[in-house]
Amino acid sequence: MTPFPVLRLHSVGYSYPAAAATAAQALVPLDLEIHPGEILALTGPNGSGKSTLLALLAGLIRPTRGRIERIGRPGVALVAQSTPVPDSLPITAGEVAAMGRWKHAGLWRRLSPADRLIVAESLETVGLAALRARPVQELSGGQRQRAFVAQGLARQAPVLLLDEPMTALDTDSRAAVVRALTGAARAGTAVVLVTHDPADAAVADRIVRLPTPDRTPGLDAAPRTA
Repeated sequence: MTPFPVLRLHSVGYSYPAAAATAAQALVPLDLEIHPGEILALTGPNGSGKSTLLALLAGLIRPTRGRIERIGRPGVALVAQSTPVPDSLPITAGEVAAMGRWKHAGLWRRLSPADRLIVAESLETVGLAALRARPVQELSGGQRQRAFVAQGLARQAPVLLLDEPMTALDTDSRAAVVRALTGAARAGTAVVLVTHDPADAAVADRIVRLPTPDRTPGLDAAPRTA
């Protein structure tokens, strides 16, 4: 972990409009620094704003309070908790991972040899190299999640955000995702994951416990265990 953050949150909070004169607070104002080369776990009870914070970090929504300082304007890759793929869409595990290069190559352009190598390495990292030609509909739930993690890795963004990436995974898939995230952090990526599971949070270098709106945020240190 470097001493210089890639993201810095200054009293960042978020409220969903509930009515003309009122608003429902979704995230208690939070000060936080996120550093390259670390895994940061966001935990807390339901309603504490974990997914809201992830959306703020991804730039999908804007804070209603405070500001997010993006140092060096880092790119962000987001792996959602569940990404449905219609049965009518003929797409393979390799094509899912290749979507991570679209921002670099352009939506309608062929991937370059360098792009294809990055995709292949991402699939290898999550243990799906042998299944790259398999339709997503034929993958297990864990394999499908690994394909979307590979997509996030293929983006090669300085910040990798993941919403419950290990929920309901089988043992092999969970181990593959943990290896992928720790490897990404070692390579200098800032990895931020949302989780309810203490075992999943244990892979992190730091754990931030988000409170429900009537409490104060807490910050714990945690050793890397994988």
